[in-house]
Amino acid sequence: MKRVFRKNKVAVLYSPGFGCGWSTSMKNNTTVVFHPKLVELVEKNCREEITEELLKNLVSEEEKEHIYVDRSAVNNLRIQWLPIDTEFRIEEKDGSEGIVLKEKQLWMVA
Repeated sequence: MKRVFRKNKVAVLYSPGFGCGWSTSMKNNTTVVFHPKLVELVEKNCREEITEELLKNLVSEEEKEHIYVDRSAVNNLRIQWLPIDTEFRIEEKDGSEGIVLKEKQLWMVA
């Protein structure tokens, strides 16, 4: 899987604004979370270039059916730099996504 690495960290895209989730609206599609082209467009503040057509050219055939581009989610895209091998998930509430680190979660054992 293609990713952007800097100083032992990986770029993770998520959309913290309300309205519609970014990766969560696309079944937590890992391609749209990590893809270098998308990270580049966010860094250059060229979010208008992120279209459904572009995404369909970046993802695998099985991921294409779940591609959905909501402009509010695209406009709210942010990059979170996580240390390599950090276990995380992206959660969504009312369209606002947040990154949850596994190490910060309380896990119960029965």
